This record gives sequence, structure tokens and C-alpha cells, in this order.
Amino acid sequence: MLCLALYAAWVVCAQASGQPQPLPAVPSRVRSDNTFQASPVLPRDLRRVAVLPVAWEGGSTDLSQGSETLGPILLAELIKTEKFEAVAVSPEDLQHQTGRQSWTGSEILPVNLLSSLQRVHGCDAVLFCQLTTFRPYAPQAVGWRMKLVDARTGSILWAVDREFDAKKEASLNHARLYSTVRQWFSPESANNQWRIENSPRQFGRHTLAQVLSTLPSRKETIKVSLMATDMRGRR
Repeated sequence: MLCLALYAAWVVCAQASGQPQPLPAVPSRVRSDNTFQASPVLPRDLRRVAVLPVAWEGGSTDLSQGSETLGPILLAELIKTEKFEAVAVSPEDLQHQTGRQSWTGSEILPVNLLSSLQRVHGCDAVLFCQLTTFRPYAPQAVGWRMKLVDARTGSILWAVDREFDAKKEASLNHARLYSTVRQWFSPESANNQWRIENSPRQFGRHTLAQVLSTLPSRKETIKVSLMATDMRGRR
């Protein structure tokens, strides 16, 4: 409740001042995997999310190329989660609306950014995506920082900050397991393990699957699970 009160105060102050405001800081209730959930389930009325272009900071050529490579994969992986309708906002549209082609979500934002995106794209929330690390050659590395922000209240619903580095055995083993599971469902991808260790697209897809698996669930899914448990108990 305290977090919600702080979010509400932030929105009121931003609207009253008419000045650009930063998003509220991610609350301290962060899990060991560097993720935050305001609630374990998404708001029932959150159905459409505007996905901003993948942003990066600095003049790194690798990060620039990584954003172009992984941007379409991010949208595809979001659609696979079936948590909400994901609508991509093009860099050109964002430039037209805000004067910039990307936002990380950590800067001072235009005061009307969320309301403008809501009006133009009919969205209930906005997903800020930042690529923090991108090493496209073996051993590969990809880092993500994301925030899912309610466009109506400005509150942060979900946030994540994770890096996957194939130099670390745990990250590499996770990637290998992911490729093995994919091969079970796609037998034609016989070289999945080699590709995930050498292909930026495949390794990036793995990292996104891991990151997006921490999104809050839909309440409908929880209800189905409870019904299944209840039915088993009656047998």
C-alpha cells in the first residue's frame, strides 16, 4: 500500500507541476534474480502494452547492433508469453511524439509521455527496454534492464535487471538446457546447442525467455490452477 501511495503522489505532482519527471524508483522488494513485481498477478484490465524500441546508452557499436538484432526477437518472445497484446512502437513514431527514438525509463521523461502513448496506441501499460550488455562473439553476453509501467497511474508493475554471460558456467549451462528443450519441440534444429553458443540471435532469444518468465502471471491462469487442484482433491 505504501508503494501505491508513493506512485499516486508521483503522478499527482507530475501533473500539477507540468514539468518532466523521472519514473519513481523501483521499490526495494526485489527478488534474488534482480526482478521486482508490484503484484504476483497483472491488473485484470491491463490488456495492451506499448513496447518501446530497445534503448542503449553510450556510443557502443555492439549495443547499437544488438538492439537492432534483438528488438524483433523481444516482440516475438513477448507475444509467446500470452500475458497481453504487445504493440511495437517504432523509433520513427517515438521520435515524432517525444523528439527521441528511444527511452531507457531511467531518464527525466516528458511529462505527457505515458498519456501520449496511451492515447496514440490505446495501451494500458508501457514497456521500457534497455540493452545493457551485448557481446556477439563467443563467449557471448547479453544484459537486459526492463520496466513495465502502468500508463494510467505511472506505477511500476514489473522491473528486471539481469545479465547473462557465457563466461560463467551457470549461464552457459542454462543456455545449453534451453537449446536442448527447444530441440525436443523442434527436432529439425539439430545444431541448437552449437547455435546457442555462437549465434547472437539464439543466445539473445534464450536470455529473453529467461527474463520474460519473471513477468507477473494473469489472474485467469491462477484460477485455472486452483480449479485443477480442487478437482484433484475431490477425487
